[in-house]
Amino acid sequence: MLFRSAPAFGQTPNPLDVLITEVQPNPNGSDDAEWIELHNIGSVPIDIGGFQLNDFGPATPRVYAFPMGTSLAADEVVIVARQADAYIAMAAAESLAVVTPSFELAQGADNSAVPNLLVETSGSGGLGLGNTGDGVQLTDATGSVLSTAEWGSGRSEILGSPASAPGSGQTIGRVANTGTSDLDFVVGAPTPGVGFLGAVAAPPGISAVQRSPAVLTYGDRKSTRLNSRHTVISYAVFCLK
Repeated sequence: MLFRSAPAFGQTPNPLDVLITEVQPNPNGSDDAEWIELHNIGSVPIDIGGFQLNDFGPATPRVYAFPMGTSLAADEVVIVARQADAYIAMAAAESLAVVTPSFELAQGADNSAVPNLLVETSGSGGLGLGNTGDGVQLTDATGSVLSTAEWGSGRSEILGSPASAPGSGQTIGRVANTGTSDLDFVVGAPTPGVGFLGAVAAPPGISAVQRSPAVLTYGDRKSTRLNSRHTVISYAVFCLK
């Protein structure tokens, strides 16, 4: 992070490859230890300078943006903490795999060793994740929605249905990428740094094509079975005369 690098030859960075992959709205201890995980699931670096995080909290929410020049390497996972010192204390107490966040919002105490997100819109209050229901949204610099996560009572601003609200010390972690949180996230133990392990959507493969007869003549019919979709396609063979 915090660097620029050129994409591999012939590959174009896709901002939609940057996903919200885990959220902890209700950490054990101080709420200042709340955190959001992002993962670049793509195969090339992505410039996330100007990308914004918003939790829609108060009437005029405070929106935070990543500093210009910030880049996520291919498959890089980063943690954004509400307050770095609080996250570090919680992570050490619970022996989490990632003990220092990649970024912080610096709401209150400011750890000088951890880069801050910038306040894009001052709003009437800082980013704070509701325990029983809330949501968080990642947009690009123009405001286009890239990724969302919601839980409990959710947020009307976010499409789809919310996941279940995690209990104290739990998180919601991404298991799919359909666009609705009730399918995309499950409640579980925190796993910061793991990111999204799901497969990227791809078209079905064609395997074990069945043919009968092997040699077709005028008027014959042929059936092909696509095992991945259990679909049989039948067609007739004719000759022009």
